[in-house]
Amino acid sequence: MLRAFIITLGLNILFSGYAHASIHQDFLRDVQKYILIEDSKNAQANLIELKELILAQKNNPTEERANVIKDKFKALVLNWKKVEAVYVAGGVDEDYLDHPRFIDYFNQGNESIHWLVSRAIAGNQDLQNALFKNSTKSINALEYLLFNIDHKKDSSRYLDAAVISINHIGTWLEEIVDFYQSDKKFVEQDKQSVSLLVNRLIDSSYKLRTWRVGEAGGFVKKYEGSPSADRLEYPLSSISLEAIISILDTHIKVIENKNTVDLLAIGKQSGAQAEIALILEKALAAKKAARALQSPLKTQIKRAEYKTLFTKLDELHNAYYFMLIDALGLKSQIIDADGD
Repeated sequence: MLRAFIITLGLNILFSGYAHASIHQDFLRDVQKYILIEDSKNAQANLIELKELILAQKNNPTEERANVIKDKFKALVLNWKKVEAVYVAGGVDEDYLDHPRFIDYFNQGNESIHWLVSRAIAGNQDLQNALFKNSTKSINALEYLLFNIDHKKDSSRYLDAAVISINHIGTWLEEIVDFYQSDKKFVEQDKQSVSLLVNRLIDSSYKLRTWRVGEAGGFVKKYEGSPSADRLEYPLSSISLEAIISILDTHIKVIENKNTVDLLAIGKQSGAQAEIALILEKALAAKKAARALQSPLKTQIKRAEYKTLFTKLDELHNAYYFMLIDALGLKSQIIDADGD
């Protein structure tokens, strides 16, 4: 009888381990299909459409198409923010570690991208050579190019530079899409990949609170008491608020998605349902605080509601950082505050 009890106990432990592995992999499989692949493909489609519009504008400029180009850029940014928020490719394969840095230069280095691009446009040098830095072909450079040509007599050099930027972004984005579509390690690595994804959410929440809201509002030590709209992520296209909401939407989709296996399901299996439910509550509260503001965000940074957004994002980050890792028994990674 003792032997039968031991065998039964062993089988229960074994099946429990399989159950955990299964739900982890189901969760990761759904994240890969409905978030990683879907969002990166959407961003890629936006980029292709944007290039077609710019080429048409170069051949036959119209004010109507110029406005469509700006709208398509905004769509690209919002989908790219979703990709960036949970970028795990570099954690699965180190060959993909720096792809986001080649696409997006927000808060990287001390150089003025706008100044570098404007100098290249104003000069006579071939644009391929003038825009030799990755930063001058980034999505930040593309924003400058597309939102600075309205009143220019000759916009062709701006449009040519925009095509160079799109080709540059497209190269790296295509590799990201191809990786997510073909990779098997992310799902197979099970709990290691759950840990990777959770740490990306923590990193994203830190940059939301600090870089995308706190620095512009003067709420962080570096710029304490000195608010400036120039520090917002998208000062020219005025979509900083929409970008923040897009990032939060991605967080919420990972945590709770009734059509897929979500982080709440992992929490239920791991006995951490209450902790993850609280994090979801914080994410929804942060989104509500963002919705209370109006776009463009540069007109809002001295309002009490803007400080409320910072506070709610701070609460979300702390909930992630101090609760989720321990609750799920995962390994914490040091936040990379120098890049994005």
